Amino acid sequence: MEYKEFRAPTALRPVVYGFWLLRTDALPANQRRFRLFAEACPGITFQRVERLAPGSGAGRIYDACHIHGPSDRFSDHDATGIGTLEVIGVSFLPHALNTLFGVPTMTLANRVEPVQAVLGPVGASLESGLSRCPDTTTRLHHLRNWILNRLAALGLEPDPLQRAIHAQIQSEGRCAIGALIAASGLSRRQFERRFQFETGMSPKVFARVLRFQGALRMGHIPVRSKLVDIAQDGGYYDQSHFVREFRVFAGMPPRDYYARRQGVALNFIDHCWHQTP
Repeated sequence: MEYKEFRAPTALRPVVYGFWLLRTDALPANQRRFRLFAEACPGITFQRVERLAPGSGAGRIYDACHIHGPSDRFSDHDATGIGTLEVIGVSFLPHALNTLFGVPTMTLANRVEPVQAVLGPVGASLESGLSRCPDTTTRLHHLRNWILNRLAALGLEPDPLQRAIHAQIQSEGRCAIGALIAASGLSRRQFERRFQFETGMSPKVFARVLRFQGALRMGHIPVRSKLVDIAQDGGYYDQSHFVREFRVFAGMPPRDYYARRQGVALNFIDHCWHQTP
């Protein structure tokens, strides 16, 4: 399995968190179920998958492009019948779906839909363009340029709420919500209503998911191997608080995850950033 993440170019950082790529050959029989964990950011994925014919070693190649919202829960999936798989994706900042496409993020919370069903002709054009690209690098370039063109046509500047959301993402959920409300200039009710609209989550749940994702990153750093260290560095009250939150968003205790993480498909498998190709 090959997995890479790519930083968003400077021009896209008002709306894009990053890009990623996953390639894998046919999975062994004992690894045909995988789990996706809670995820704070919406995104678009394009996959080229070989679906194996029963009893044969080869199959037909299918392309599919999907758009997904943020999720505050884990989900299990079955990869039976899949041969080689290549997926590219973009992780947007939460407000980006509304900014770029007029789609409220909250309408896609905990959902995955065909991109054409949500974005109409705009989504169909993207999927068609990605299908015609001859290789993965070209597809990533096409996806990046497609978003650049959308953003350039709008010429928008982020508003105070969007800056608050971005600050919370950068802090991995550690910004005090009261401080973000004060900096936004909105009343608490206005802030919470708009935050739910832009992210699909309440400010508190959004921060909890971000802290969880930050803990996943720490677990991949060898020096931070003890749960108590990860809990402390991740902003949790104590280890028991960390374990409870991990069970909510991953569906397993952290010790089980760290013991078997090579067999678990994560939203972000390897947090080693690369330059955008």
